[in-house]
Formats: sequence, structure tokens, C-alpha cells
Amino acid sequence: MKKIISELTSQIMHRSKKDNRAFDALFDSISGSLIRNDYDELKISSLIKDRNSGNLFDSDFLEKSHFLKLQDMWRGHETLASAYVQVAARGLGTPNAASGAGELFLLLSSSSVTKPSKGDVSFTNGRGEEEIVELKSGGKISSDSQYRDVNDRVLKVCEKLCVDDSLPTISSKQNYGKKQFLPYNRKCQKFIESLPVESRIMIWRAWWDSQNLGSCLPTLESYTWSEIMWEWMWSVVNTEFKSGITAILIIKRDGSFIVWRSADDAIGYYKSKNEVPSFEFRAAQKNSPAFYVPT
Repeated sequence: MKKIISELTSQIMHRSKKDNRAFDALFDSISGSLIRNDYDELKISSLIKDRNSGNLFDSDFLEKSHFLKLQDMWRGHETLASAYVQVAARGLGTPNAASGAGELFLLLSSSSVTKPSKGDVSFTNGRGEEEIVELKSGGKISSDSQYRDVNDRVLKVCEKLCVDDSLPTISSKQNYGKKQFLPYNRKCQKFIESLPVESRIMIWRAWWDSQNLGSCLPTLESYTWSEIMWEWMWSVVNTEFKSGITAILIIKRDGSFIVWRSADDAIGYYKSKNEVPSFEFRAAQKNSPAFYVPT
């Protein structure tokens, strides 16, 4: 049984078995769910046969999010599939860094699913087009910057405008006594709304330009957070697609999933649900400005 799991592990790593930590970590991730679901050598052989014959994977599953759960693809192995959907496997990248939910499941589904240099998994769909997919499961999508640098840029503009004393100090464990510009915070919103439009534009431009969004601050009506928020989220998601990603796959706990094909899809999802996501802006840490995806 160990031999057959080792062979499967090697196939997923796309290299021969080597005595290294990455292989051992991935072996443990794969074997753990097999053992807990009482898969003996015969059942594992059946699973591998179905994998190699393409019976465990629908190359067009991204288009079927309205009625399909991921585990539904593994006919005859649905219980095992449900376990793998949520496995945060080690060894796919580095031995100590765990992959997100769904990555091991998709790599186990077919030998045609591989790990690309950008994104989490790639495969060819039924139309012969390459899909490069970024997986999310309760995680976040962030801009390419550190929020402490963004915050510093904003504070300098506030000082130049002589309004830095009016910027509220936000208490938090990560604050360390430093003023923070947290756009979603009501105190900061009132601060922005109290300023002339020209001053708002200067502050928002510094906030926007320091995040490497690949676009200029858009022209808005009043330059409040409720306006900036959607434009910023759109630009953050759009940078993912500009990098070559063809889909963002958001996996829920029950195996159902959401597919975003564009930044418009992301914004449309929240507006259709009348929801606003949670945000992460930490001025005293290296974290990137981010918003959390649906769970």
C-alpha cells in the first residue's frame, strides 16, 4: 500500500521519488485521507485507474458552479473527495507551506491538472483552452504593497495639508501608537468627509498610487470610501487577471464553489448579494491591503 501511494505522490509532484521533506509531506497529506476513509490497496488502485482514465475530472467544471459540487466529479469516491476538497496539503510548494483547500483535490483528479508558475492549478478545458486557476477558500485577495508603506504615504499628505492632527488614532494590538488611515473605519470616514474635495483627492491619490494597482485614481463624485471601495476592489482583482489568471475559484466548505472570470464578476457578486466584504489594512505590519472572499 505504501508503494502505490508513493507512486501516486510522485505523479502529482511530476518527478521521481526522492527522499526529501517535500515528498514526505505530500505523501502524508495524501495517505492521511485514504487511511481515514478505509481505503485499502484495492480501493486505491481503483481510484488511480479512474484518475488515469479521466473519470474523476470534468474539464468544464468551472462552467457548472450553479449545480455542481467539486466532490460530485469523483463518482464512486464522493466521501473521499469531500475530505480532499478541504485538505491543506504540505509538499506541493515547500515542505512547510501548506497549499490552499482544493489544490490537492484537483491535482488528484487528473494527471492533466498541473501546477503552473502563476496560479495554483492549470488544465485544458473542453474547448481546448488553457485554464490557469487561482484557488481561494476563506482567504483574501490583496494588492501588491505593504500597508505600512501605504499608510506612511497617506500620513505625509495629511501633514502637507496640515490635517494630520485631525486624523483619528485607531486603537489596535498592531497599532503601536501610530496613526492609521483605515478607510473602512467610521472615524476615518468622518475625517475624509470633513475635508474639501480637493484634499480628499490628494489623500486618496496617495493611497491609490502607493499600491501598484496599474491604474490611476478614477474620477468620482464625492471621493468617499463607499465610492473608492468598489473601484479599489475592482482594480485589485483585475491585477490578478492581467497576470494571466483565467479564473478565480472560491471553494466553500461544502464543496460548492464560485467562479470569477473577471473583476466585473467579483464586484457583481457582492452587489447582487448586497454585501460588503471584510477588509485587512494593518499599518504597523507588512500585510498587504486586502479584502476577504466569500466563505
